Amino acid sequence: MLAMAKKKGIVHIDHNRCKVCGICVNICPVKNYKINQQKLKELGKCIACLQCERYCPDMALLIDIKDDKDASTG
Repeated sequence: MLAMAKKKGIVHIDHNRCKVCGICVNICPVKNYKINQQKLKELGKCIACLQCERYCPDMALLIDIKDDKDASTG
């Protein structure tokens, strides 16, 4: 049986669009986001499920999807 390649997401936050509503913080299954001093921070745990990108009302998030091996090499 072949194993599925693990995906990793590279998160890009457009802070000019983000209104710090917290939807991504609440929807992320791996708790990749936190709000610190009224600014959204990502914690490097993205699994590329794309839920934050899909539900962000401000379209402030863009996720680049990489295979886990690709993400570790740059």
